[in-house]
Amino acid sequence: MIKMIKKKLVRGRKNVYLRKEEREELGEKIRVLGKEGYLLIFSEEEVKKIEKSAKKIPYKERREFIRIFFSKLWEVEIKKGKISIPSPVLERAFRQ
Repeated sequence: MIKMIKKKLVRGRKNVYLRKEEREELGEKIRVLGKEGYLLIFSEEEVKKIEKSAKKIPYKERREFIRIFFSKLWEVEIKKGKISIPSPVLERAFRQ
């Protein structure tokens, strides 16, 4: 099972295409995060694993991690093999 896919973004493009194998392994519900010119794509299962792992972190750090990480994740749908990337995700991906 794919846990995360990293795709290079092209400035000005608002869609990312996924191969059939990627779509099948990610599932229907996916979350995306923009970082340093890349789109990080997480399956719902992987997001739950990250959340569960975060519970092992001391409370103060866990609270901060969850607030920062999960506030930047966006739930998106795969339509006809592509993902439409929300504007805030694109802005964050190309932030200097």
